[in-house]
Amino acid sequence: MNIVTDLAVNLRLRRFLAQHVARRPRTDVGYIRREVRAVTEAGDDVPVPEGAIDVMLAFEDRFGGLSYEVPGWPNEIEYGLDGDASLHQTPLGWAFYGILDGSLTAPLDVLLDGRVTARLGYWPQRVVDDSVEQRLNKHALLVEVSSMPQAAFSLAVVTDEPATVPILDLPVVGEASGGGDVWWRDMRCAVWWHLIGWPPEGPHRWTVTCFAATRPEAEDLSETVRRSIPPAAASD
Repeated sequence: MNIVTDLAVNLRLRRFLAQHVARRPRTDVGYIRREVRAVTEAGDDVPVPEGAIDVMLAFEDRFGGLSYEVPGWPNEIEYGLDGDASLHQTPLGWAFYGILDGSLTAPLDVLLDGRVTARLGYWPQRVVDDSVEQRLNKHALLVEVSSMPQAAFSLAVVTDEPATVPILDLPVVGEASGGGDVWWRDMRCAVWWHLIGWPPEGPHRWTVTCFAATRPEAEDLSETVRRSIPPAAASD
């Protein structure tokens, strides 16, 4: 079932899909079945992994053709195979290009287990979303709070999981949080940790953005969050 017509998704995501997401033509099922191929990291064609075609068809049925904008980003985000019915081998497993990211302006890999990964320049492949649906949820939340006053700062983090401590008494938004993002939200404010860099030779870099009803509240929240960061993370 296409996610736009799925009434089982949460209210925030359903509202986002209805108000902000466009639907464009999807890649034809017959085309995918005819043209699918699997290519190793060495560039060799090999038999398509068992179950891979079903995963690609399910992805295209649920997410293919979706597109939307996020305020302040240079390009739209687009979902779907877009006529490319190929699998490629990656260090994290077999994957296909299923997403064009509007912030990074780069294609993202969708692994056969549903996780979304990015591989930028010489940086290693990194899981940035635990699932496509989680990715949509994080963008739905970002669009929801984007008009609120905000204050941000950056972090250089030694460990791979910096956002593991509670932020004040704000509840974590689990459906919007994944490998590259952690969200906290209540009725008045929100905090967003977002991974922006993971070079192999140095610490990972994150931005922390605090949203609140007024600018002074956002700045106070930002300072409070900054003070709560454990010693493993150094703000700059």
